[in-house]
Amino acid sequence: MTPLHDLGAVKRGERSEFAFQLCNDSSTAVDLGPIQTSCECLEVLLKEKRLEAGQTVAGTYVLDFRKDPTFTGGLLLTAEANSVKPTPRKAFALRLSADVK
Repeated sequence: MTPLHDLGAVKRGERSEFAFQLCNDSSTAVDLGPIQTSCECLEVLLKEKRLEAGQTVAGTYVLDFRKDPTFTGGLLLTAEANSVKPTPRKAFALRLSADVK
């Protein structure tokens, strides 16, 4: 099962950023395709789209509630990307939770 990253409480109507690390634990380099998220309020930014075998890259989760400033409540979000090289396959999946107050 994909581990859950708990982002804790975030302010409604605001944009929040959270740093994380992503590691390519495979024995081959991976070129990532587009990152798909379960909500338009979530964006996942990575410093690099190519990860060599064993490489760790810095990333940022961006939660942006400025388009829906009245939303409050708990969220369970997902993000995933497929590799485009060497062979198309799921490269990573993330699960995030947040409490918008």
